[in-house]
Amino acid sequence: MNPLQTRRLTRQQIGSFVSSDRGVRAFEAVQEDITNQYDALTTASFLTLTTEPTLGAERVLTPTSGELVGTDDGANSTYTLGLADTSVTPNTYGDATKTLSFTVDQKGRVTDVQEFGLDTDNIAEGATNLYFTQARARTSLSDGNGITYDNTTGVISVTSAGTYGTPTGTLSRTTFATYTAPTISSPPTQAEVQAIAGALQIVSRTLAALITDMEANGNLT
Repeated sequence: MNPLQTRRLTRQQIGSFVSSDRGVRAFEAVQEDITNQYDALTTASFLTLTTEPTLGAERVLTPTSGELVGTDDGANSTYTLGLADTSVTPNTYGDATKTLSFTVDQKGRVTDVQEFGLDTDNIAEGATNLYFTQARARTSLSDGNGITYDNTTGVISVTSAGTYGTPTGTLSRTTFATYTAPTISSPPTQAEVQAIAGALQIVSRTLAALITDMEANGNLT
């Protein structure tokens, strides 16, 4: 039962203190208006605090500028809250060739984004780990005994140890034992001379192979 109905006066009750029919009808109209207002208030939706859910403790909902946006769709409709736009253009930022710089406000929102090429032009050089350049690499090397180095061109060359003619004949690159000189008889025997000749042949062939290889791959010319 509507609690307001228990307070409504009947026409007879109104007539007991209002003498004219016009006055009775006017009073009834006032009662009807009050009933309609009561029904509207009791069925209307209000945004209230749970600690103070009754009228008389109302708050004004005011979206903070730059943070929230309120959209009022009019009476008996909806009031929509949304996030305010920042100055950042919606996009996908950064890739394998770019690094980012961004600004975040106190609310955790990204308010500015900048992209920079991911290369040494945009990265400060440290004191220990220096950037590689050809000039630095070339000047970090130096030549030594038997080696000539040009730090302008980066060309490394070997100083020639001398000029030799190219050996002819049989070359030997096999393993051999070093020659141990025997005690020579007086006069020398044929075997002793033959042993010396054999050892000299081994040394000659090995030396010829060594000179040939150093001319091809070493520092002999």
